[in-house]
Amino acid sequence: VWIGSFVFFLAWTTLAGRWKLVPILVAGSIAAFQIPAVRTSFADFSVLMSNSSTSYEAAFAGRLISFSAAIKGYLSGSWADRLLGFGLNANPLIVYEQIGIEGGGHNNYLVILTDGGALSLLLYLVLWMGVLVLGLKLCKTHNVLASNWGKLLVSLWASYSIMGLATHLIFRLVTGEWIFWTVVGIALGMHRATKMIGKGNHSMEIMKYA
Repeated sequence: VWIGSFVFFLAWTTLAGRWKLVPILVAGSIAAFQIPAVRTSFADFSVLMSNSSTSYEAAFAGRLISFSAAIKGYLSGSWADRLLGFGLNANPLIVYEQIGIEGGGHNNYLVILTDGGALSLLLYLVLWMGVLVLGLKLCKTHNVLASNWGKLLVSLWASYSIMGLATHLIFRLVTGEWIFWTVVGIALGMHRATKMIGKGNHSMEIMKYA
């Protein structure tokens, strides 16, 4: 989540050309690193290069061992399970069956893979890339409001792509995914409005003055 937040501000600064905000971004990152929880999270990255099974299991609040168990459980299923999934909320049950620890989740892509199968993950990734394309199209419009909204959407997309590796953005509200999909919905409306204006539909004239 910390890295996702950094990615959001970095993407926004780049897209908006607000280079004067870079010192603030750097200062904020240094300040955040003083928080013990942040330092611990970054220290856990060293575990990826470690051969210590004990450290591996404890890293990222047990997420790594949970991810490994979810993948192992998924691969042990039948071809139908791997294609169509094990069912809604199956991820924590699979993790429990593999390692006897209650948990699971904490990875958007693994949750979709285990619950809905490879087909669901593929469809989700198509949808996810479609959101990026939508944001990039808005960035290129000449309407200031629509363009800035596109930059916001692309920045959030980059951030949530990273955060999805360590948390679940589908079934929980704690990570604010409802905000993200609201931004997507408004972006769809703006994209349609700009297209209508381009075709000479004067009912959307208000967008010209935004």
